[in-house]
Amino acid sequence: MNPEAAIEVRAATEADLEEIWRIQSACDQAAQWKAGDYLKHQCLIATIGGRAAGFAVSRRTAADEMEIFVSDKDKILLRDML
Repeated sequence: MNPEAAIEVRAATEADLEEIWRIQSACDQAAQWKAGDYLKHQCLIATIGGRAAGFAVSRRTAADEMEIFVSDKDKILLRDML
């Protein structure tokens, strides 16, 4: 993927679940959730050239604590997603 291409970030939807699963599966160290479980939390998907390239999910773990998980197999999206 071209790191100079425009990156678009938006809320993930059910239509993105297959791509979320694909990205998660390509990342050896990623948590291996059921793809649909990501939509139970705040989930963003990043696309480059119309193709999903990464996603981020956050969930509250305590009143003053939030866990953030980012899966970015190409290592170019983190700066734009968070």
